[in-house]
Order: sequence, then structure tokens, then C-alpha cells
Amino acid sequence: MGIEKRDKLICETWRRSFEGTAITERMFRSEIDWYKDQMLFDQVAYLDAERRGRGFRLSSDQRKQMYDAIAQYQKRLQ
Repeated sequence: MGIEKRDKLICETWRRSFEGTAITERMFRSEIDWYKDQMLFDQVAYLDAERRGRGFRLSSDQRKQMYDAIAQYQKRLQ
């Protein structure tokens, strides 16, 4: 997938999940990249993962919401 299509998909997924919240599109994009770098394969692993040094904090509820959005993004990639 090209960069433009990826960016569009990230933007669309962010809008559906986070528009009007404190989570920016940049934060969502960064979290997707971090998630993939960490090779986290399920929600439990993601929620338990140490996020120290990420540059922004996420509450427990925000992390659950973030995982759901990442899962939606991954599903749409397929």
C-alpha cells in the first residue's frame, strides 16, 4: 500500500474513533507504528505493554479505545 492510501486510511479511522477527543491524528499514527514495531498481537499484550518514552500518556480507557481503532485500521488494510 502506498503512503497516500495509508495516510487516507489512518485519517478516516482516526475520524471515526477520535475526532473531537484529545487524541490527535499524529498520536494515532504514532501509536500504530509503535504497535507494529512492538509486534503486539492481541489486546491483552497491548494493554500490558510498557509505553514509557512514547511522548504522550493514555489512560486505561484511551488505551482500550486506541486498541479498538488500531484493530479497525488493520481490518480495513485487509
